[in-house]
Amino acid sequence: MLGRNGGPGAIRTPDPQIRRLMKPFESKGFSLKPNTVSGLSDQRLNFSVQTEKRAPNAISAFAKDSHKRAARLLGYGLILDTPEAWETVSHLLALRLSVGERAAILLAALHSLQPEEAAVICDHAFSGGAA
Repeated sequence: MLGRNGGPGAIRTPDPQIRRLMKPFESKGFSLKPNTVSGLSDQRLNFSVQTEKRAPNAISAFAKDSHKRAARLLGYGLILDTPEAWETVSHLLALRLSVGERAAILLAALHSLQPEEAAVICDHAFSGGAA
């Protein structure tokens, strides 16, 4: 839906930190509010699709709230891909995940790299060059 002035409306999320992270999207004209199609909102259309023989999402059903938020934060970081966004993501992950959970993410990411690439990235991170 459009806002009062005809531009995109604000993002609907109760989390002020995520809202702050999403401001660059709003400034570029993107909105996460549903659009109106033939008098029905996308939310109503999506709801009707979801009720028709759709298997429940295992992540929605079983994941902890902090894990869902962490996954969403990683997505925002990947989309925005700016140093400021990644710094915000790192601070929020520190608040929402345990040391063990963050270490598991780190190891998974490091194991996805070639050893030389991982060494360069670790050197950069611990030299004060990364968030």
